[in-house]
Amino acid sequence: MKLFAAKNEYLQGEMFSSLFLMRAIAVGLPAINLLIINLIVGRYIGTEGLAAMGFMAPISNIAAAFTGLIGSGIQIACGRKLGKGDADGIKTAFSTGIFSASAIGLILALSAFMFSGQIAGAFGAEGELWEMAVDYLRGFAPSLLLMIPGSGFLLCLQMDNASKLSVFAIEMQIISSTLLSLIFNRVFCLGMFGIGLAVSCGNLLLVLICCLHFGKSRLFRLSIKSIQWDCLKEIFSFGANSSLINIWLFIRTTLFNRVVFSLSGAVAMSAMTVANNINGAICCTIEGGMTGSTATIASVLVGERNVKGLRRLHKTAAAYTYPIDIATYALIFVLAAPISRLFGAEAENISVYVTVIRLFNLWILINPFKAPVIWIYNAIGNTKLPRVFCFVFMLWGSVAVIAVGWLCRSLEFVALISFICDALMYAGFVLYYICKAHRLPKGIFKVNYIPRDFSVPKEDTFVFAVKSEKEAAEGTALLTDFCRAHGMDERLSRNCGLCFEEISLGTVSRFSPDGRKEYKLEAIGFFEKGHLSLMFVDNLPAFDPQRAIELYHPEDPDEGICFKIVSSLAEEMSYNFTLGMNTLTVKL
Repeated sequence: MKLFAAKNEYLQGEMFSSLFLMRAIAVGLPAINLLIINLIVGRYIGTEGLAAMGFMAPISNIAAAFTGLIGSGIQIACGRKLGKGDADGIKTAFSTGIFSASAIGLILALSAFMFSGQIAGAFGAEGELWEMAVDYLRGFAPSLLLMIPGSGFLLCLQMDNASKLSVFAIEMQIISSTLLSLIFNRVFCLGMFGIGLAVSCGNLLLVLICCLHFGKSRLFRLSIKSIQWDCLKEIFSFGANSSLINIWLFIRTTLFNRVVFSLSGAVAMSAMTVANNINGAICCTIEGGMTGSTATIASVLVGERNVKGLRRLHKTAAAYTYPIDIATYALIFVLAAPISRLFGAEAENISVYVTVIRLFNLWILINPFKAPVIWIYNAIGNTKLPRVFCFVFMLWGSVAVIAVGWLCRSLEFVALISFICDALMYAGFVLYYICKAHRLPKGIFKVNYIPRDFSVPKEDTFVFAVKSEKEAAEGTALLTDFCRAHGMDERLSRNCGLCFEEISLGTVSRFSPDGRKEYKLEAIGFFEKGHLSLMFVDNLPAFDPQRAIELYHPEDPDEGICFKIVSSLAEEMSYNFTLGMNTLTVKL
């Protein structure tokens, strides 16, 4: 049988680039928001204000831990159900995740406000820095209620084809929090409390904008009736890796701040705060674009049982992001001194700022090797391995680096913490692959071990790409033969071929004749439990054939005949338009 490469040979790169840009914007704009807030603090409150915000950085790790647990969990759970065409499952996962996120956020917000003094002291703030940290945390506390469901909203907006709205929501968040920071600080003289309160107001506006969309979404609709609490186990399982990473970062950041403060005092703390802001606004933007895209595409590929696509995904992610990483670090290296001055660093402290900024952000050069591996393992269900590796390398590896840096009294070594830990984790993934596969990886981006029993056997899989009516006819004959070979009777085999032909011809007929964009259709079929499942994916504008059937005029029975025929033959048929792709799933 003539089979083309697995799905996304044509579309995976296009899908990744589209997702990367929007996901990077979704991650980067909040980080840029924080960067602007820190600029305001540095310019109008001073080095002590920056140091106080640095002491409160672990709070962001706590919020990110729950954001990852539920937000990433919702993203992967919905992605897998999307790959299977399970619309009801998507509504259940989305509603259950968002309502549970809101409950957890409320508990965190109340705790942060009521115990702000104890928290600031536990994180190492003292004297005037303690007072500033307490004020900031009290104003920031409402953000904890909003950030966790807000993250789930932003991730799902992308899958619900509302990427532009997510960007608009984040833009409004940035504008409002920036303006309010200046107003609360310069007009009302609220100091660090005003800075935290401005961030909370920005998060509130973002959530309200998202709620307006999901109140009318067809696929991602919030509904109390859709809540199934047993679904939380699945969501938490998928989001556990992201959550654990941030838990380890919380522990690491707390220890890290204490050691940095003991080595060089408030100057080193403010320098590290600036480095961390550059890291979040630039480096983590790129990482967020890559990991978010990888997680979404991997979860869809798992739902489709597409092993070839999974094996190719790491290379796609790295090839797209590594040139960006190199260019980004070069800019950071060259502009480290001007950036330091922009944040108000005094002339005698510039060298400390420059060294910390350059070394702390060096990890971006190793990240494309390591990060996609975590999310591909997570998507295929091997969640234990990334958890163990994060525990070993991100927690205990970090503790070891901090301990060595403290014993050697070396701020430079401590600043390399992320680079060292990420390099060790990648080496760990390579060793794991060698142990499981009993051979060396075939390339530096092929270190994910996918068990042989994960996929549908090759002989039970049909994959075909269609770009013309001629190829549609060729695929029809191949699928008919494929069905006969799997024991289907002649009538049913011909019906399956007819479904393929009608859908392919109906899709090809909508291809643009002007050549400005290359449209493609890919079909995947596999036998499982005695049924043939066919999935048709194209990058045309949104078109729901089921709704089209409902709108056809009875006086023109020939209009839309291909989809009417398929509907009458199919046992089940579902349609989704997500990630810029039409996906029609037919079960025969």
